[in-house]
Amino acid sequence: MYVFALTALLIRVLSTGPDRARFRVAAEGEEERIDEIEEYWSGRYLSAGEAVWRILGFHITRKRPAMTMLPMHIPDSNHCHQYHRRNGQHSMLSCLDRYFHRPLGMFFRGSVDVPFNTLTYTKYYRLFRLTKFDANLLHRPGHYAERDIPEGQALMLVIQRQDIYSHVTRLQPATPSQGERFYLRAILATRPAASFEDAQTVVGVIYRTFQAAAIAMGVFANKQEAEYAMAEAVATLRTPRQLRFLFIHLLVNECCPTPLSIWERFCQDLSRDYYLQNELSWELGEDLALQDLSRYLEEHGKTLRQYGLPQPVQHASEVAHEIRRWA
Repeated sequence: MYVFALTALLIRVLSTGPDRARFRVAAEGEEERIDEIEEYWSGRYLSAGEAVWRILGFHITRKRPAMTMLPMHIPDSNHCHQYHRRNGQHSMLSCLDRYFHRPLGMFFRGSVDVPFNTLTYTKYYRLFRLTKFDANLLHRPGHYAERDIPEGQALMLVIQRQDIYSHVTRLQPATPSQGERFYLRAILATRPAASFEDAQTVVGVIYRTFQAAAIAMGVFANKQEAEYAMAEAVATLRTPRQLRFLFIHLLVNECCPTPLSIWERFCQDLSRDYYLQNELSWELGEDLALQDLSRYLEEHGKTLRQYGLPQPVQHASEVAHEIRRWA
């Protein structure tokens, strides 16, 4: 019964045609003149549903140029996107790993020889694509072999894309709360790299974290809004507790691209109350401030480690007493 009623309703709706409106506008005292045909053509309007179907009848979207979203992961990550094949097998190397193993030498583009080691992550996949290796194709122009592939992993053929077919590449998005992944993305978007260690190297110095390397590169040199906010709060004599709340809001709302540098600059302002309460010991004061920040972040489902901030040291009561006494 319900099926029959639903079918009848659908037939009635589909057979009624497009929506119509009838209206008349006339001056007061004017003789009424009814022309049903003219009213139909003048007063007919399209409903939202019919308008959408008419719009979709035109080509309003295109699949050109093709776009590739490039994966972004830190070393030894379990979330890297591996390179899959149609035969069911897959490589343990991600697109990022394949980028690190790009060919040596140079390639010809237009009238210029371009070295492979000058290509950024996005530009490499914008100009080249990977396919199953075939040694018989290496003699062709624009065909290259990867280098230094780990044992047990398949070698891929690197083919230069034709200029008439443009290709767009994008890095997977990342936020400061994702920690090192965010800073690695900033580095790879800025300059080429040959390995994860190379990405951590700036002017011959190997930094311990990607965050430190990105700061040394000056990637965030012009993005100091968070530091300005903290400096203004300090200048207006906000309490250390208020400063800690401000710092937490900057972190969880992704307004702070360099949390470590802000902590290093304002750590004493953030912990001055604990410093005064613990016999003028900066060590205990900063440690207690970090414990406070850790508790606040837990309320938002975050941790200090996610932002690359130092971990608090849990002192026993006797040790804390000795530090307060002899600091």
